[in-house]
Amino acid sequence: MELIQGTILSQAFAKVAPLFLALIALILLDENLNQSRLIGLALKWLGHFRLTLARIPLFIFFGSLLFVLISTWFGMPIYDFMQLIASPKTISDKSDLFGIFVTNFYPLTFGMTPLALLGILCSGVFLWQKRFWESPSLRFGFYMILFAIVYYLGATVNGVASIIRYQIIIFPLIALLSGIGLFHIARFIESKYQLKRDQAVLIITLFTLIIGITTLARTHFPLSYASSLLPSRYYIDLKDMGPGSYEIAQELNALPDARNTLIWTDKDGVCQFFVGRCKRGNNQEVITDQTIDYVVISSARKIRTGHMIRSRYEANPLGVVPIHLFYDKANPDFEVRINDRPSHYVRAFKYEGHQQ
Repeated sequence: MELIQGTILSQAFAKVAPLFLALIALILLDENLNQSRLIGLALKWLGHFRLTLARIPLFIFFGSLLFVLISTWFGMPIYDFMQLIASPKTISDKSDLFGIFVTNFYPLTFGMTPLALLGILCSGVFLWQKRFWESPSLRFGFYMILFAIVYYLGATVNGVASIIRYQIIIFPLIALLSGIGLFHIARFIESKYQLKRDQAVLIITLFTLIIGITTLARTHFPLSYASSLLPSRYYIDLKDMGPGSYEIAQELNALPDARNTLIWTDKDGVCQFFVGRCKRGNNQEVITDQTIDYVVISSARKIRTGHMIRSRYEANPLGVVPIHLFYDKANPDFEVRINDRPSHYVRAFKYEGHQQ
């Protein structure tokens, strides 16, 4: 029963369940009443177009990936992926279906290292070959792409953007696709330069290890990793799980009177590590407390929390602490940049009442 509740009876499955169940019923009826003749004929007819049919998902996957890559480099002129993914469950209010679908590729494209992305793109070159299905590894890579597309289509139909933690299952699968691409590059090097297979594989393996270790050594917050291909004004982990909370708390703990200091923060994790008094949230009692010493804000909560507090402030400008103003304020007293990105941060500002 738990399996059923988590799959076909789940809320995420509600919109596609009728189509899925109708397809299953059709297959079962054809198998029991017609010995699968209709399905067999359909598959035989489709077999004549298998290359064309196989290239459709390849075009969708790699086309979407390149669209996101190029669009981001040019400043996101068509779809603002950061704005869309900031509210993953209400993205349908801000975008059309195509925008929702390609936004899912934003965390994937820039959540992979440049080398991994290179392997993914190279796999597309090999998958485009006429008889790619004769290679077990390329065939496996094709299935990974199908899985990713179906997953993203499901999210699109349900009007949900796949932030990093929503699509955590996709990353290892697409990483395998990258490995397949790098493997076939090794095969290409082997035939091009008349090397032994072990030599070609060793070259690619050593290259991958060196680049991978170098990349990881520079990443202090691996769960919020963003590729160097992503412009510094952007980041991908907009609904982060708390990176920087410990570090900013330690900065505040070093204050001379930290234990008697009261802070407000938009991150639960900060309260867990701060030795003084800590408030969080936007209820009336919290945001009207003028005795707050420091306001601790994060880029990941700017849109949602900032909007909610702005509404409260406009209704009561003399009573509510103008926390929303700190999201656009420069020169913080303390700052932690996530993986050195100026766009992804946790900041602490001293609050001195309405004199600011």
